[in-house]
Amino acid sequence: MSVMMIVTSISGIATPLNAAARASTAATNLFAMIDAPSRETSGQKEPEVSADGDIAMMNVNFAYPGRADVKVLQGLNIKFPAGKITAIVGPSGSGKSTIVGLIERWYELDGDWTSNLKTFLLRNGRVTCGGKDVKSMDLKWWRSQIGLVQQEPFLFNDTIRQNIEHGLIGTRWEHATPRTRRKLVERACKEAFADEFIQRLPDGLDTQVGDQGIKLSGGQRQRIAIARAIIKRPKILILDEATAAIDVKGEQMVQAALDRVSRGRTTITIAHRLSTIKKAHNIVVLAKGKAVQQGTHDALMAQVGGAYWTLATAQQLSLDQADELESPGVSGEKQRSMDIMDSEESGSSGDEIKENDYQDRGFLTSFGALIAEQGRRWPWYSMFLFGALIAGGEFS
Repeated sequence: MSVMMIVTSISGIATPLNAAARASTAATNLFAMIDAPSRETSGQKEPEVSADGDIAMMNVNFAYPGRADVKVLQGLNIKFPAGKITAIVGPSGSGKSTIVGLIERWYELDGDWTSNLKTFLLRNGRVTCGGKDVKSMDLKWWRSQIGLVQQEPFLFNDTIRQNIEHGLIGTRWEHATPRTRRKLVERACKEAFADEFIQRLPDGLDTQVGDQGIKLSGGQRQRIAIARAIIKRPKILILDEATAAIDVKGEQMVQAALDRVSRGRTTITIAHRLSTIKKAHNIVVLAKGKAVQQGTHDALMAQVGGAYWTLATAQQLSLDQADELESPGVSGEKQRSMDIMDSEESGSSGDEIKENDYQDRGFLTSFGALIAEQGRRWPWYSMFLFGALIAGGEFS
């Protein structure tokens, strides 16, 4: 047997062995995750702790469990003042969304080096609110204090009312009377400027939104998500790329809603579009997991050649352009123009609900149209029907 044949035979055997080894490793990791101890969710609630204080991230280092070789945050120190708007910007992969995950406690910082030194070196530091470590707080209570609006809001295949009421789960209004919940829904819709288009729908709050909200436009879905986030009256509001998936026209209405609901709340805004964070009290620029710049929009733009100035220039952002895109006050003639703009915006699915487009055709009309569309297949349907009648007749 030649050397080449031997090598080929060994390679043929090694390939399935390598695949089996990889499968075994994956299974081991899976079972290790299943057998991992459950997270401690109990802790302090009001009045022992409060969500009214400043949120701070102190000397935070973090790497995801599945990517231990990549350090996402490196010695990060950020303070989010209570009642103020803090914006976070930076290139993709700089750690913006990781900050949201740590504040929401989707991931924990392991502070005990005696139990697992490797884990401690990968994930350490503190996240506090009002000087209290968030790990010491009851997890359900802590998350009930936070309203989160993400880039792609998920809507259930249900009515607008039910989608917004889901925001009450885990709060003291979860089991309130239907009348109380309806009032909370209506108030949240007004604050999010969602009542403007809901009133034009045939069934109002009882309108079905379709699978993942496909019957609504992008801006309408986002305003429902905002209403769902604020219906529980959260003290902390996190906006994770809340306007990134909306066109410029739809962005104006959504940004106006975000400006309103942010008042008086500790707000953390993550954005790629710098025009949406111009009015933030403090802007933090991240790069490779570190805060490289902080300040107001004007102060950072004055630092020519800096990280923020570079990002703004790359987007061709100037003060005049920012003023044009800035969220207007919603009142008078401007409100009407925004209503017109919003009614003309189109969703990504192209299946937006409009009052003038809706027609109740009835069952027979709809079924007749369906049968008419299947004209080419009638011979086959006739054969199937004839066969079914013959088969059924044999057993009669």
